[in-house]
Amino acid sequence: GGGGGEESSGQSEFALHEKIATEGDFCSYTFRDLNLGATCRCYVQAHAGLNEVSNSGYFGVCEVPSEPSNTVSFVPSAPPIPGRLRLVQFSNEGLTVSWGEPVEFGAAETSGYQMMRNREPYGERLPPETRQMTMSDVMPGERLELQLVALSDHVIGRKRFVMEGFTSVQYFMRAMTTETPDGQQRVANNASPYSTDSRKLQTVDGYDGCLPGAALSVTYTGLLVPPTDVHVLSVTGSTATVKWSRWSQVKSLVEHYALTESFRVSWWPAGGEHESRYLDTHDFQATIKFLRPSSTYCVTVEGRRQEDNNLLVSATSDVISFTTGHPPGLPGNLRVVDEGTDAATIAWEPPVVQGYQLLGYRVECRETLDGEREIQGSRRMVTNLPADVTRFTLERLEHTSRYLVILMVLSDRFFEASPLDLEPGQPVPERYTWEQLDNQWLPYLKCSVTTACAGHPLDLFPSRVAPNAVLLKWVPGGSLEQVLTWHEYSESGLHSSRYLDQARVEGKSRALEVTGLEPATVYEFNLARTDRRGDTVFHHKLFLRTPAPIQPPTVFITGYTSSTISLEWNRPQLHLDHERVFSTRLVHRDLIGYRVIINGKEYRERVGPDHKSVVLTKC
Repeated sequence: GGGGGEESSGQSEFALHEKIATEGDFCSYTFRDLNLGATCRCYVQAHAGLNEVSNSGYFGVCEVPSEPSNTVSFVPSAPPIPGRLRLVQFSNEGLTVSWGEPVEFGAAETSGYQMMRNREPYGERLPPETRQMTMSDVMPGERLELQLVALSDHVIGRKRFVMEGFTSVQYFMRAMTTETPDGQQRVANNASPYSTDSRKLQTVDGYDGCLPGAALSVTYTGLLVPPTDVHVLSVTGSTATVKWSRWSQVKSLVEHYALTESFRVSWWPAGGEHESRYLDTHDFQATIKFLRPSSTYCVTVEGRRQEDNNLLVSATSDVISFTTGHPPGLPGNLRVVDEGTDAATIAWEPPVVQGYQLLGYRVECRETLDGEREIQGSRRMVTNLPADVTRFTLERLEHTSRYLVILMVLSDRFFEASPLDLEPGQPVPERYTWEQLDNQWLPYLKCSVTTACAGHPLDLFPSRVAPNAVLLKWVPGGSLEQVLTWHEYSESGLHSSRYLDQARVEGKSRALEVTGLEPATVYEFNLARTDRRGDTVFHHKLFLRTPAPIQPPTVFITGYTSSTISLEWNRPQLHLDHERVFSTRLVHRDLIGYRVIINGKEYRERVGPDHKSVVLTKC
């Protein structure tokens, strides 16, 4: 006699399977209807006793069981079941099938796959991670029966066993359709992946226990002809238009072929197939955008048709290549032909036009300290010029100032490649700076412009004044060293003996920003030039009062309609006790009015000092 059971949740449950009579010194027992992949444990007990039949018909039983034997654990294993074959794609390169994960039992893990074509092994053995296969040696109209064999190097996959009249296959089929401990079936009874007719089963050499999966019958028909006459219609530096033709209606009557429904255009840089991109269309041409300039690309056009069963039928054209255009050339010989006190004229030679359309120029002018560093808060002037202009005068400049001029070339390629929302051929809005527009399709040149002095050659004048800083400008002194000193001018009119600071600047310098000043204070600035011996050659003096800060008013919305908004604000404090380093001084300001600024723009005209409200209209 004996007992056996399956492990469940870490506990062993044993049940009596069968009592067998002893025959000699050796006994064997075969377990049936086990759940594949579940761990089983068993032991054996010997029973000794006597059975007699009495006259009354009752059995007399006297049995003495032994202690249980040692416990043996085992896992019922079986060859893996391959995933069901699914037809994925028909193309002019053949047909493609795929399959899912295999079902494995016990220790019999999948070590590879073998495709069976019309009951014969086809192709090489496939690695276990493979989930797709393409057959290219298929003729239109050919009928195929495909089966997949999941191979296992486990002993049960290598050999086919025979047990009491059952082959391992039949026993496996019987075990496969039994319920698992959770009540589920591993394989449905009406969807068995194997045929139970052993005469029809084909195996792979060396893997007699591994059987082909369910057959997939395929007829290689309903194909497409690749798009014809594929060519590049036009190319720019960042775009290319590809055009093609579809198979004619006359040829569509040929058996096994159908008409194309849509197209997929794929392209990639030469030698960089991993960077492939695509777009889908129903037209017979497509425009590829955002290409790199001066680069070679490969392109194919694929005809596509989607069947009701999600089968993709496709046909791909031959690969063609094209090279994108070069960026526009630079204008030549940008130069300053005339400089005045408030204007300067620049001229240039037009760029060489090769494969693109010159739409015009954009001139940007900025005031700088040394020809490169822009002065914060200074005015930026922008002008858009037509393509036939090669000379331009910059106006409304400040005298004794240095400007940086940027001449940009605008072409159709710039508008195509720009990430900004710009209209081709339209003037570029002034709000965009050169840094925002800069890209490889916007060639540019820079030059420096210096305006002349409008007064005395040594005129020292303020260009910008703030409560704590002032920007001073003057005529440069050539090779002579320049020394700028400044100090506070006393209220009594006498010079203060305490100098705040001084700065030595090169002879070619023409501007200096002085910081760390006190608001509402009068300063005396002195600019002196010295020769190599240290003697003062020229001298200029400037008196300047820094403005007093004023607190901004607090604005309140007191009402609004669908087109108006009513605003009110408080009157700012005009008296200020200004804390100085050595003393406190009362500062009084005269209010001259208000400016209402909406979204960065001044609203109509200034409001008088007696007003504390305004009504905005046409909002």
